[in-house]
Amino acid sequence: MMKTKRPIKFMTIIMVLFLASCGITSNVTYVPAIMEPIERTFQVNGSKEELYVKANNWMAETFISSKDVIQFTDKESGTVTGKCILKNFQSFNAYTSSWQSTGNLNAIIKIQVRDNASKITIDAEDFQEVHSSFNEGYRYTKDKAVEQINALLDSYEEYLKNNTSNEKW
Repeated sequence: MMKTKRPIKFMTIIMVLFLASCGITSNVTYVPAIMEPIERTFQVNGSKEELYVKANNWMAETFISSKDVIQFTDKESGTVTGKCILKNFQSFNAYTSSWQSTGNLNAIIKIQVRDNASKITIDAEDFQEVHSSFNEGYRYTKDKAVEQINALLDSYEEYLKNNTSNEKW
């Protein structure tokens, strides 16, 4: 009698895992949303060259790998352009028992500097809201993206105003 219960329990567990893994992806919808670029201009003390270095340093310190983020720099025009990941989505694969990336929502960051001023623009072009009825943590809305972008803009402003170059090291 014990031998017949084990296969039934095993098959029940397999079915639950299979159905759960199907439910994770089937309950996600992508909704295109219009999102205008968000920009701020800051008046700060510093030469164009000093602010250009600060812009590059901010990108390198804010994002894990500046080589992956920075796409274009031009010291003469005072421009630093890069790409950042606003949200990385992952789902659990029951077959491999591991988390796998299912895509990213990206934004373009453009920083322009001149003597005593800097402008930063973050553009989440082709933005799509992600809705999930299965997992609330998977949801990513326009409001969350705007909140995250504003936090990046605040971080850049703070960096410009509070990080002084240390020439006498």
